Amino acid sequence: MAPEFRPLVPKFRVPEYAVILRFVGNGLFRLLPGRPVPGVPLELHADAGRGLCLFIPEVRTRDGALLWIHGGGLIFGHPTTDDRFGAEIARGLEVVGASVRYRLAPAHPYPAAIDDCHDAWMWPLRNTNTFANDPARIAIGGQSAGGGPAAALVQRACDGGAPYPVAKSLICPMVDEGRAARRDLDAEKHVV
Repeated sequence: MAPEFRPLVPKFRVPEYAVILRFVGNGLFRLLPGRPVPGVPLELHADAGRGLCLFIPEVRTRDGALLWIHGGGLIFGHPTTDDRFGAEIARGLEVVGASVRYRLAPAHPYPAAIDDCHDAWMWPLRNTNTFANDPARIAIGGQSAGGGPAAALVQRACDGGAPYPVAKSLICPMVDEGRAARRDLDAEKHVV
């Protein structure tokens, strides 16, 4: 935790109903049906750690893949929330897309989410023949809270000697709580 936030922690009280909201919210995420994209069937592979949703487009001209990590503040979310996004990326790039299901905090503290993402990263590396993927052409991406585990996973992959990801795609990543308090950055023109 950034030192400037430590004095605020004793003042911050989580409402008692927050646990119920998180439980109900995560239950609703599990009930959401995947939103299909024409030409991109969804496959669930339970043997890939905690589960991996694969988007395999009917037209594939490249042997790469994208491993995607959903957002949700690390306490909410489910891969189904990004089904349409993952399927559209897979179809647009004509590669296999995969969405990770990771354990959520606070029930599963750090590094559980990153461990699950690492298991998901290793699965396509071990199963390249199944999907004709080139292990050197697999990218890692994540949005919001998924951007933190995505960045950590890239670091772990690079440190661990596994094939390096070909690219990293972070969309509004939650990687540094200190920048959230800096209002002077709001006026910056950020590259999209």
